[in-house]
Amino acid sequence: MKMPNNLFLPLLILILLAGCKSKQQIVMPNPTEPEATTTANFLDALQKQAYVFKTISAKTTMEFKTAEQDLASRVDIKMIKDSIIQLSLQPVLGFEVAKIEFGTDSIKMMDRANKQYILENYKKLKQQTQMDFNFFIIQALLSNHIFASGETNATPTQLGRFKLTRNGDLTKAQINGDGQTLYSFIAERSLKLLSANISDAASQYNLKWQYSDFKTIDGQSFPMQMAMQLDDNDNVALSVKISFSRIQTNLPITPDFTIPKNYKRVNLAELAKNLGIK
Repeated sequence: MKMPNNLFLPLLILILLAGCKSKQQIVMPNPTEPEATTTANFLDALQKQAYVFKTISAKTTMEFKTAEQDLASRVDIKMIKDSIIQLSLQPVLGFEVAKIEFGTDSIKMMDRANKQYILENYKKLKQQTQMDFNFFIIQALLSNHIFASGETNATPTQLGRFKLTRNGDLTKAQINGDGQTLYSFIAERSLKLLSANISDAASQYNLKWQYSDFKTIDGQSFPMQMAMQLDDNDNVALSVKISFSRIQTNLPITPDFTIPKNYKRVNLAELAKNLGIK
């Protein structure tokens, strides 16, 4: 059965989403500046409150919305901390049409419908897209962690560089990661991380990631609903709603990304062209 090519558009954008940035920023009205000691204590406590795991196996439903259409699919997620993230797209239950694997140094995507795949390291991907890209950004976004410059856990030095502003029960933490990229996070006083934003004044893109419906999983709080929005020149290019239906943590995971011998290797531009994506 040949699946519609447009099912792969969200996956291609997911490959790029970590590098998409914009002039837009999260804005909190009438902020107040906390003391430096309070800033360090709050950020340290926020990191310690973050979900701790060695592995995650999750079943989700992802709803993709573009200007042209709405799509929905079951997507299974497997994560080995600081090692591998795999996404398996299954529009028909049990029938995998595409798979993505994020490694620490490279990314793979397999298109079963058209028997083709890509294998690119992040350095080459950055050259092709002119976007910064990092495994740890994806890991942090999917596990509700604060980060700086693509790191899962900000170092004490980085924590000291965050700027905090407060409005009621909400606290905004902001850091200029590399001189150009701005990372912004909003958390509740209860230390729940509610949103992450990646922006760059030199680009027209903006990535927003929001968390809600927190449940207790293995004694820890985890957001069962996530929403991603990618803006292009103030227009919504893609929105994705991720609904978790089952999460299992710290179970053994044996990653499998076997590429059949008859699959053709292509680059990202060729894959997009073959799928009719401009």
